[in-house]
Amino acid sequence: MIKPPIEKVSTKKILVVEDDVDILETTTELLELKGYTVVAAKNGQIGLESAKNERPDLIISDVTMPKMNGFELLNALRANAKTAMIPFVFLTAKAQKGDKLLGASSGADRYLTKPFTMVDLLRNIKEILECVPQ
Repeated sequence: MIKPPIEKVSTKKILVVEDDVDILETTTELLELKGYTVVAAKNGQIGLESAKNERPDLIISDVTMPKMNGFELLNALRANAKTAMIPFVFLTAKAQKGDKLLGASSGADRYLTKPFTMVDLLRNIKEILECVPQ
């Protein structure tokens, strides 16, 4: 199979924390095709360690995951001086009004719901990264 050429749009590193293997792989592949360096983590606990070690420019995380959910992950990241300022996006199936309000008040930069379009995800990533000081 011939892969399309990689469209380099960024040298930014993104950590994707997602327990659904299909979503994790699809999101990782898309972001890599767009030129991002991607670190993948299959739960919040691994995501926290990856954030500390890799120092990504942006974190995209599911909410409902084993070992450490997305809210616990965000709280742990915000409590650590090395990771406190990393932009954080929830990407979740939790789409009820109460879920969205909780997400908005959690300190995350965005709260996107599944199903999502890759166009919308990429637009949000671009908007967030453009606001981050270099």
